[in-house]
Amino acid sequence: MSTDTKTHSVVLVLASKSRRRLSIIRNAWPYSFVIKPSTTIEDTPNINETVQAYTSRIALDKIKIISKYKSPQRFFVSADTAVYVDDSILLKPSSDSDALMMLEKLRNKEHIVSTSVSINSVLLDEPIVVNTTTKVRFNNYSFHEMKNYIAACAPLDKSGGYAIQDKKFNFVSKITGCYLNVVGLPMCSLTQQIGKISPDVAKRIKLLSCTACKTNPCNMAENTMEVK
Repeated sequence: MSTDTKTHSVVLVLASKSRRRLSIIRNAWPYSFVIKPSTTIEDTPNINETVQAYTSRIALDKIKIISKYKSPQRFFVSADTAVYVDDSILLKPSSDSDALMMLEKLRNKEHIVSTSVSINSVLLDEPIVVNTTTKVRFNNYSFHEMKNYIAACAPLDKSGGYAIQDKKFNFVSKITGCYLNVVGLPMCSLTQQIGKISPDVAKRIKLLSCTACKTNPCNMAENTMEVK
């Protein structure tokens, strides 16, 4: 469904209290926005549930709660991110020791970061949900480095026990896919979906040209970033 919207009064309602997602929206979204965290309890994955299915389910749960009262000029957006490695889905650590266990599990190997974004609008019959995955490889960091990072950055609100954008986080050796997806909100996917609803709105969104993002013209052929 593609419908033009009067862009001067467009508002994005973000169902998240994440400072990382807020920062992305603040830099990319050209219109007004409001923060309305969802009251959804992020439960544990079901048996045999894939990481993509899990994040999609949670994102949809969030959007259904905040978008009960839709209006013509509002886009409701929610997102959920999780990490997948060794047949395990890693959510947010419950303690420093849990974060340490996660970083140990991720050390010197590749993992998948899955972010599902859900969008709702009065222009839609039901919410959209789209999933983006990025492969991230960590280097062989030491136990001391893990302890120092956890002490300095307190990653208890971050899936997998880390935030890739932290200045003190230097554990990454390679990223394949969208960098902002690892941060928590792939603007390329969000923009593409909003474009199906309202091209006029989508064309004004500022794509942030991640170093390893498909939306960056320099990376259309190969969206892999080596981290040195």
